[in-house]
Amino acid sequence: MRWLLDTNAIIYIQKGLVKEPLPNAEIFISVISKIELLSYPNLTSIEKNFLNDFLSNIHIIPLSPEIETLTIDMRIKHKLKIPDAIICASAILSESVLITNDLQLAQIPELKIKSLTLSP
Repeated sequence: MRWLLDTNAIIYIQKGLVKEPLPNAEIFISVISKIELLSYPNLTSIEKNFLNDFLSNIHIIPLSPEIETLTIDMRIKHKLKIPDAIICASAILSESVLITNDLQLAQIPELKIKSLTLSP
């Protein structure tokens, strides 16, 4: 089984808020998550190093014509923001379960979703 991490999942992992370890599976992210994470305005050097190390062990899905087309469809059909639509399209086309705690994305029937259990 394949897993695609939403940006919020990576942030929770970075902050040590995730109770359970990631499954032993192929793990992907969309290139948009990489952009969102590494362009955060107040990113410390420690956080940036963590993210670079973490991302070096994950498959990053680039934009492709198929992802672009499905992103447009997802944005129109579900009223998603562009980054969320790209992440959803990447999960669908890579046949991955989307790991996210985003309640809006959990409502999209085309997606297979798993939420993370977080520490208080």
